[in-house]
Amino acid sequence: MTMKKHYKIQQDIPIKFIFMFYATPTSRRRPESQWTIRPTPRTMARVAGVRTVYRARWLLTGEGEPVPDGAIAIRDGRIEAAGSARDVARDGRAVDLGDAAILPGFVNAHAHLELSGMRGQIPADGGFCAWVRRIVDRKRTMTDADLTLAVETGISEIVRNGFTTVADHATRGLSYGPLCESGVRGTSLIEFTGFALTPAGTEECLRMVESRLAACPDTDRVRMGLAPHSPYALLPDLIRRAGERARAERRTLSIHLSEVLEEIAFLRTGTGPIREFLEYRGVLGPEWTPPRQSPTALAESLGVLRPGTLAVHMNYLETGDLDRLHAGGAAVVYCPNSHAFFGHPPHPFGRYLDLGIRAALGTDSLASNASLSPWEELRTARARFPAIPAPTLLRVASLGGGRALGLDARIGTLSPGKEADFIAARVPEGIGAGALEEHLVSSAPAVLLTVVAGRVLHDGR
Repeated sequence: MTMKKHYKIQQDIPIKFIFMFYATPTSRRRPESQWTIRPTPRTMARVAGVRTVYRARWLLTGEGEPVPDGAIAIRDGRIEAAGSARDVARDGRAVDLGDAAILPGFVNAHAHLELSGMRGQIPADGGFCAWVRRIVDRKRTMTDADLTLAVETGISEIVRNGFTTVADHATRGLSYGPLCESGVRGTSLIEFTGFALTPAGTEECLRMVESRLAACPDTDRVRMGLAPHSPYALLPDLIRRAGERARAERRTLSIHLSEVLEEIAFLRTGTGPIREFLEYRGVLGPEWTPPRQSPTALAESLGVLRPGTLAVHMNYLETGDLDRLHAGGAAVVYCPNSHAFFGHPPHPFGRYLDLGIRAALGTDSLASNASLSPWEELRTARARFPAIPAPTLLRVASLGGGRALGLDARIGTLSPGKEADFIAARVPEGIGAGALEEHLVSSAPAVLLTVVAGRVLHDGR
């Protein structure tokens, strides 16, 4: 049955205020786009009331040890039972996946899907600001249709690779429609940056946020969130007010923190390549003064270092930052392959886990990554942190991301009553329990099925 609800994405904010990093000429912008939820594709079909049992060589519920000859039963988009096939597969429509492991769907806690057409095209030589400028130049040539296609391409790739949930930064509000249409679970984060670092720029940004939220209502699968880009791209008052709104409306807030050393130097001293870049863009107002704090300390002072906040990257630590993160409750999103792309020193990921700080994994964008794959992120994390147990890495990539997005009561483990978000990955014939999880985090296995709320989004059998 065709769903008749339409979602409008407003794009009528004056371009002079929009997106320092991602601006596009006014003449290339469409006045408005409209999304219609299309009829459910056959691959996504879910028959109401019918019990479906997926059986495989192994079942990993995310709780406890792997279950040999396991099965998961789903009905109406939720998990009814999970465990030994002998106990679960008593009735219902049966799907035997053979030499495979069924496990919770992965959560991509940080993505820029609109950059999915830039794989291998934006080199990092010359430093971070030079890399950003190359992205700016590329995006100036791209229409909304170009970026929408990039988002759709990115969604297709993450689903094929086993992500069932994504938190996506969207500068022009173009990910909401494709997320709704795709069947994937997602948070479309309104990224705001490039508004002049002045009070007038702050007010214009908040009006844009109001317009976008009004145009994009939350659905059962797709929610809107806020993404003040970073402490160096916005006035502190704007970050504070975004945090207040996110808290009041129980929305996810995502912010890049301690991503590069240039960021830390700029916030401490007001000098360096980032200042030069902001001046080049003509957005650094006379009101701005350096806060002379670490990015994490500044975020804490603005009230955004709390549960519901994604502290993206956190590649560098300064004195007191660990205590601030632990006390505040924000989740650190580690992007292993993006971190490697820029050649940063070893990431503090292990220290975050040791202290019980919430953690999740993300891919970042294809401008700083070769793929949008949870397996490649896990493989890189495994190589960098061989002492972290494989089950812990798998849990961070699934339940960790769900918890970071406030969805852990619904996803992240294959527990009865939760949403039926799961994947099936090919495993070698005869692999034992002792080698299974290590194989999964080290080998990037083929994904046979990706299922969200009981609907098959990808069938690679």
